[in-house]
Amino acid sequence: MDNRHLKSLILSFRKQDMCAFSEIYENFKKLINHYALKLNTEDALPELTLFLIELLYDIELDRFAEYSSDSIARYISVSLRNKYISISRENQKYRSFCSELYENEVFYKDNLFENFFVADALCRLSHKQKLVIVYKYIYNYSDTELAFMLGTTRQSINRIKNRALSTLKNFYEK
Repeated sequence: MDNRHLKSLILSFRKQDMCAFSEIYENFKKLINHYALKLNTEDALPELTLFLIELLYDIELDRFAEYSSDSIARYISVSLRNKYISISRENQKYRSFCSELYENEVFYKDNLFENFFVADALCRLSHKQKLVIVYKYIYNYSDTELAFMLGTTRQSINRIKNRALSTLKNFYEK
């Protein structure tokens, strides 16, 4: 895709033309899916797609020569790669934080799991969901504090918490 065509698509997208976004997305879909698969997290694909949308609004199109072959596409590809690296580093911080929690046996402090029913219910949650629920409702951390500790967004913490609560609700209803 040459610069002139991509630039016109970006300008159309900025005017809320979703067909233009579809064409742009199709051009970068393979790359986004590749990075999302490598990240192997549930939020990777939407996070990379959202990054592409934000990038399309923020990119300074005047910086690129209109007649060069692919400099805008290359810029977007490199930006997606950099976002992938950033997310990968955040995930590494999260894994490091989680392993530190288990080493210190934070979950088993104060006999939190003495009640077999609570332990059984929490076992049905993913590791991330369990972490958010325990820190949110046992240790009274806020969503913002959890987001900072886990290197993610408050909205992501809220989604994880809501999914966990839904799972727990279904377990208790059975």
